[in-house]
Amino acid sequence: MTLPFTLTDLVTPVQTWVAAARATQGLAALNGPDGVGTGTICVGAEYLDFQLSPPGIILVPTSEEIGSDYLGDGATDGTEPTTPKRYWKGALTFDAWCWGDEDPNFVTTQNTTYSFDSALELRRELCLALATLGGIPSVGRLRGRWDQPTNVKRLGRMYVLSSQMWTPIDDLDVGPLTVAPFATSTSTGVSIDATVQATSPDGTQTTTEATVVAPPP
Repeated sequence: MTLPFTLTDLVTPVQTWVAAARATQGLAALNGPDGVGTGTICVGAEYLDFQLSPPGIILVPTSEEIGSDYLGDGATDGTEPTTPKRYWKGALTFDAWCWGDEDPNFVTTQNTTYSFDSALELRRELCLALATLGGIPSVGRLRGRWDQPTNVKRLGRMYVLSSQMWTPIDDLDVGPLTVAPFATSTSTGVSIDATVQATSPDGTQTTTEATVVAPPP
């Protein structure tokens, strides 16, 4: 993930991955906030109380833990020196409510596990999407639980997947600056007009430090 990180950077690729996976398997697309199967993931706790229809995923951010870490910018083969750099990073915690749908042929099949299996399939797709997005090191511990708000009337089953995603916040120390070389000449009658720039070791930042004119005008 790159800076600046927004929640869109998490939701958009996850819902794209899940939509493709469900289309490949011939499963119904996720119902969005308007109740239409457009593959959209709903974001926000308010959608838990809406009269939506399964299948669907409702993402509810809950908290975040923020800390710092050190990363090296040298080559892995040891040919370049490693300069540790500090980074802020956040462990974004969220609950993903995976709402599995009922067996459309329940009257005939009497299948009482279909709604559970449908929710577990959403959980599987979500886990794989997160792993594809950030890689296993970027995804924190996953925890799941079943949550059925009412035992009287329901539509499908709710499986709640709690997870953490490590996200970048900012670079605290870009490391020592390197002066970029510039051409010089000692020939008689030739003037030098050059700009001195400082670049960070990873090449992502360039700062103009001075302008050199010789001989002076």
